[in-house]
Amino acid sequence: MEMRCCRNQNDGGVCYGLVNTVPDEQSKLGTKYSVPQIALFKGVVSVIVEFNLFWETFIVIVVKSFMMMVMLLVSMG
Repeated sequence: MEMRCCRNQNDGGVCYGLVNTVPDEQSKLGTKYSVPQIALFKGVVSVIVEFNLFWETFIVIVVKSFMMMVMLLVSMG
């Protein structure tokens, strides 16, 4: 499996997905994992995605704040 990232064409948001890189017949049939194991896996992926979205938002806020400080300092002379 491989985790891939792309941008949504409609709103520019970041999308993450898991891609099966082994195209065998068994992978097409389903999974051997139980419901709790799948729920745990989904939870872990969800936390990873939320963590990445948090840092993307944090970086945008820091950059915008820095730009506002620079503009303020420039306007003060």
